[in-house]
Amino acid sequence: MKPSVDAISKEVAVMDRIITDFLSFARPSDMVMSEVDLENFLSDCLSSLEGISSDINISVNKEMLPHIRADEVLLRQAFTNLLQNAIESMTEGGDLKITGFMDDQVCISISDTGHGIPESIQGKIFLPFYTTKERGTGLGLAIVHKIIVSHGGDIKVETGDKGTTFTIRLPKKLIVS
Repeated sequence: MKPSVDAISKEVAVMDRIITDFLSFARPSDMVMSEVDLENFLSDCLSSLEGISSDINISVNKEMLPHIRADEVLLRQAFTNLLQNAIESMTEGGDLKITGFMDDQVCISISDTGHGIPESIQGKIFLPFYTTKERGTGLGLAIVHKIIVSHGGDIKVETGDKGTTFTIRLPKKLIVS
């Protein structure tokens, strides 16, 4: 009887994730803006991740990132998703690099040395319900894209055989003076 209960429990958890992801994507975002210290925020996102292998080297360069007005909960969802995807792409270990910098916008890049994204699917990764993962919903990157765009920003991806870099650019108008 116990294995059946465990199996049902796992499937309920999967269904819960699918429904939660779907609602996150489908529901209009009522943004709750507050001041976000990007340096501390990125550290918090990293520390909230589970199962980071000791075979993954993490480097963070986020000095000089400003405080911005943003929806911290939504941004946390976006960044945590990108970090989790990066970690999952490095099944045999590798390097995870987070870099924050300023140019004409507030920029944060997340780079990994994972398997990369095949060229044939690069144009589809932000589409809802598109997934290459066996247990994926296909909503993760679509939600990330929606969150970043709702903040007035954009997200770009560069990838090859040995890794992927997602760069998020947020407008300077979000900076708290």
